[in-house]
Amino acid sequence: MGLLLPLLQASLLLMLLLRLPEASTNLDWQCPRIPFAASRDFSVKYVVPSFSAGGRVQATAVYEDSKNSAVFVAIRNRLHVLGPDLQYIESLTTGPIGDPGCQTCASCGPGPHGPPNDTDTLVLVMEPGLPALVSCGSTLQGRCFLHELEPQGEALHLAAPACLFSASNNKPEACTDCVASHLGTRVTVVEQGHASYFYVASSLDPELAASFSPRSVSIRRLKSDTSGFQPGFPSLSVLPKYLASYLIKYVHSFHSGDFVYFLTVQPMDVRSPPSALQTRLVRLNAIEPEIGDYRELVLDCHFAPKRRRRSGAPKSLQAYQVLQAAHSAPVDAKLALDLSISEGQEVLFGVFVAVKDSSSGPNSVVCAFPINHLDNLIEEGVERCCHPSNSSLLTRRRGLDFFQTPSFCPNPPGAPSSRCHYFPLMVHDSFTRVDLFNGLLGSVKVTALHVTRLGNVTVAHMGTEDGRILQVEIARSLNYLLYVSNFSLGSSGQPVHQDVSRLGNDLLFASGDQVFKVPIQGPGCGHFLTCWRCLRAQRFMGCGWCGDRCGRQKECPGSWQQDYCPPEITEFHPHSGPLRGTTRLTLCGSNFYLRPDGVVPEGTHQITVGQSPCRLLPKDSSTRRSGSQKEFIEELECELEPLETQAVGTTNISLLITNMPAGKHFRVEGVSVREDFSFMEPMLTSIKPDFGPRAGGTYLTLEGQKPVCRHQPSCVGQRNSVPAGTGQ
Repeated sequence: MGLLLPLLQASLLLMLLLRLPEASTNLDWQCPRIPFAASRDFSVKYVVPSFSAGGRVQATAVYEDSKNSAVFVAIRNRLHVLGPDLQYIESLTTGPIGDPGCQTCASCGPGPHGPPNDTDTLVLVMEPGLPALVSCGSTLQGRCFLHELEPQGEALHLAAPACLFSASNNKPEACTDCVASHLGTRVTVVEQGHASYFYVASSLDPELAASFSPRSVSIRRLKSDTSGFQPGFPSLSVLPKYLASYLIKYVHSFHSGDFVYFLTVQPMDVRSPPSALQTRLVRLNAIEPEIGDYRELVLDCHFAPKRRRRSGAPKSLQAYQVLQAAHSAPVDAKLALDLSISEGQEVLFGVFVAVKDSSSGPNSVVCAFPINHLDNLIEEGVERCCHPSNSSLLTRRRGLDFFQTPSFCPNPPGAPSSRCHYFPLMVHDSFTRVDLFNGLLGSVKVTALHVTRLGNVTVAHMGTEDGRILQVEIARSLNYLLYVSNFSLGSSGQPVHQDVSRLGNDLLFASGDQVFKVPIQGPGCGHFLTCWRCLRAQRFMGCGWCGDRCGRQKECPGSWQQDYCPPEITEFHPHSGPLRGTTRLTLCGSNFYLRPDGVVPEGTHQITVGQSPCRLLPKDSSTRRSGSQKEFIEELECELEPLETQAVGTTNISLLITNMPAGKHFRVEGVSVREDFSFMEPMLTSIKPDFGPRAGGTYLTLEGQKPVCRHQPSCVGQRNSVPAGTGQ
């Protein structure tokens, strides 16, 4: 006998409501993931102090003491003096040669001084003893000029230049005061007592070597009367027969401890083709300025794809032989531990590129070479040469055949073995390192590098080929870059100059015809878009949350704080549920909790939908899905409980978090509200069939408006099929 339709409708509606917890499960739905890249915006424009030099910047130098500081910027035919804020002070005219206004030319006497060529500045360094600025140009046989610093009020000015050249002591076949090469020269000045020694390295070719006999590597002492350099200085030079085929490019020089170092890019051997290049470290004694202590060591920098590195397969290494830029600096404790050195020890950092562009690896890699490891390897090489432990080592070549007559250890060319330690030596062991950034620089071509230690982190400040500055924390074995900043200098995309100077807490980068002053703490915090990313920034950056953006305290003093982040709901599911019965709700977003396991302390989270409470489900139901390392999401699940006073319609979801324990960087506190959850009242319009056996087993098709099923196979459009009960 059939049942009355109204009674059946009421019974079925009650049955459906009882089934809702099962019907509303979201096992086949997942929160949309949030890319980590969405937490920052590197297109944000920063304006940093700058100076337009009026021509392509060729060199920069800085001076700083307890009272005064200055910036020096060289362009063709001009040397600018700037204040610490890059404000213009004065300019010195350095060319063209023969021009009546050339101030450096006039300091060398009435002339004639040679053909009327433009002067390019090749060397710009500080002489610390006087103090004075030393500049060397491409004209006047590469001679140098000394500019003493004179305080005038609050600014530093340059005294009249002194020409470091004595006509009576310089001849084409022996020119003591010919220093700079138009192919490139690097100079490091070392003060010993009351004397200043110039450690000079210059690139040579046959044409240059035929004019005023410059030297490849030399140690020159400045005369006390600043009329030039003492004759008879120690030096090495590429042998005439190799000048056309063996070009040495000097990339960087620096002074550390008892030594002066040069970094070169040069052919592997005198018989190698010009394209077979490698990077070498040159070491000279800074305590005893003798050329006999000259040592060379090959530096190898490789990229090892991480998935292959674990296997240790040598085939996985990709060589990057050519040094682009370098800088040495002490490192923090964590990086020191990774490099097997003590905290604060100095490390040489270098940017390398491949001889040929790599299709599978990054365009640039950065490798780290601890200075004490380099020194130890050099000393071990000297001992193996001068005190061989077995006869097989007697065939070890001393090397440097482009500088000296070939010979074998321990006998130096034309000298007894007792003099072994006092002759130049090529250490045959190379020092190999792998990319600190694991290839993550990708397509970026780095052209400039300066490294600073800031508290408990070490930061690489890099300039790029397209005129950008990258400031990145150096941390090994990560699969992402820890950015301090990544911004454009606004220099029309011109490459950043290789050399970087530091003045106080700022770095001076040059690009095109401009010099920029970039804070070592970064130009700002506006590129961090979320609170959690803002407050995870290193404290030296001074970033804080200003309610809806990241900034520094002076930018938003009223609302700035570094203590907490509010939760943020980015999505939820489902978007609707029945007014009666229960619905399991999934909230997606960030700042829901701080622990990786997603544990939520009791009583800290309150979720409401309209007026209805939503009971937080246990921790095994609340998940943080890590998934891809380039994206993330946090999830909370709660069960919506019916409330008699709740009305049908659209309402808000609210998540309130209070009394959460603080995490490493901040605590979670506040409220997040999301709109557009709908409470619905299901309405049956028909049931088919309208009768069935009392024993049960009949499937009923229910049709109506606003069905309550969610992602169930039995739910099609507005039709729902369910088995009828047994009637017991």
